[in-house]
Amino acid sequence: MAIPKEGFFTLEQGRYGPVYPKTPACYGFTIRRGGTYGPPLPEGAPDDGAERGIAAFVGCASLVRQFEFAQNVWVNDRSFHELNNERDPIIGNQDGTLDYKIPKRPIRKTIKGLPAFTTVRGGAYFFLPGIKALHYLARSHR
Repeated sequence: MAIPKEGFFTLEQGRYGPVYPKTPACYGFTIRRGGTYGPPLPEGAPDDGAERGIAAFVGCASLVRQFEFAQNVWVNDRSFHELNNERDPIIGNQDGTLDYKIPKRPIRKTIKGLPAFTTVRGGAYFFLPGIKALHYLARSHR
């Protein structure tokens, strides 16, 4: 989570140092893995119609606090953390009216009117219970 330079909270002093407030990023780990599928398309070759793309797999403890926060705020919020009219260029929703800034020192380059070049084909949420939940579920069906 981005915190403004001036901050929006005061740090409490805990027993071992400052106590930082809980942010959506503090609620556990997110495990991500991605991969490609389909045959590679040689550079410069016309589209041959073969199915190809990127598949992403994400495991997390809280869909709302982790995955949905990352998807809705980090990826698709046009004004998140000092961005102006930007979304993630690969997985963000693009409608041809957004910009993309390439941070390069000393001069930034801005691509205006970034079109959509990826298409979401599907998605699913799966429940992956822990050991305690599996034991509970096994006992409840006896």
